[in-house]
Amino acid sequence: MAKTLLNLFLMQSLIIIKNLRQKLIFTVSIVGRKIISYKYFLLFTTFAIFIGIIFLKKIFIVEEISQQDEVKQVIPVEVVKAEYSLGINNKLTTNGKTIAYETHPVKSNITGKITELDCSVGTYVKKGDILAIFDTEQIDYQIELTTQEYEIKKKKLDSLQKLLDKDLISYTEYANHEIEYLEVKQRYHRLLDDKTKHYIVAPLSGIVEEKFVVAGEFVTQKDKIVMIHDIQIIKIGFNIDELDYQKFKSAENSYIYVYIPALDLSFTLNDFKTSEIAQEKNHSVYIEAFIPNDDNLITPGLFVNVDVIFSDDQQVIKLPNSAIFFEDHYFCYVIENDIAKKVAVEISDSDNTNISVISTIIKSGDQVVVSGKKGLYDGAKVLIDNTLVVSP
Repeated sequence: MAKTLLNLFLMQSLIIIKNLRQKLIFTVSIVGRKIISYKYFLLFTTFAIFIGIIFLKKIFIVEEISQQDEVKQVIPVEVVKAEYSLGINNKLTTNGKTIAYETHPVKSNITGKITELDCSVGTYVKKGDILAIFDTEQIDYQIELTTQEYEIKKKKLDSLQKLLDKDLISYTEYANHEIEYLEVKQRYHRLLDDKTKHYIVAPLSGIVEEKFVVAGEFVTQKDKIVMIHDIQIIKIGFNIDELDYQKFKSAENSYIYVYIPALDLSFTLNDFKTSEIAQEKNHSVYIEAFIPNDDNLITPGLFVNVDVIFSDDQQVIKLPNSAIFFEDHYFCYVIENDIAKKVAVEISDSDNTNISVISTIIKSGDQVVVSGKKGLYDGAKVLIDNTLVVSP
């Protein structure tokens, strides 16, 4: 376009010069005295047109060079999409085990011989299930005798009541027999209550963790019969170093990620408690987290992988090592509307491939330059060749 305008200007200039020349010749032939004036006028006009041509050509050349420079300044780059990630310094990996929420020893209420033990270690029992039975032969015999005496006393009392109604006996005689009847009745019900003690029942639902007696064994009152684990809630017990515990305790948001390999189950837990006392042997702090276990799927004693996460307000971005520059500080280039923006970052952690950085400016999904960085500067116009996604 510039060349076309320049050529058009030259053609018009030549036409003007030609017309002026013809006018000069015509003037010379008519009025000789005006030759000198027209000669100077012709020279001045020619010179002015020549200067104008040079000026316009210089403008067009500068414009063309500027356009070429603008094309050359578009820098091709390759980028990755930033993704939030957890820095290694914010996660602690350890091991633990599953533990019953509560453990209940079931004890004998009487002294006697166990004739039946209807439970085995590891079995699930419901509240009220019979676990063991004592020999009831003696108590059954006492109940039978007392029952007979109770029935006789009851019949006699009914007869005396009829005689008393007819004023055939005194009230004192009736009252004395009533006292005897009530004593027998009380003894009868006490024997029935004593018989229930010959049956050991589960005080809660849970897993039988241990048996302390066998069938046929003689036990005394308060001897342990079995141990039951309450597994409606399961605890995850583990230890962490006392220094890591301080990070865990002071973090804005802390949680625990648990994986149970035997069951292929994983949980994210926020409900936990700590002992607050470091153990002298290994300078560690004991922590327990809690898992609801309504289906009783999780049993005590299982191996557990534990990730303790120390979460705070700082977002950690994982990028390839090639994305980071260093001059007097670490920085990278973020692309916004095809313009490179220089962003300062703080190094959190790194390995042979990736580097974790902290920045309040970089957000998840931002495009960060990883290659094509030669000649790149803050504010440079770029052309994105390829986009990759870096997983956290």
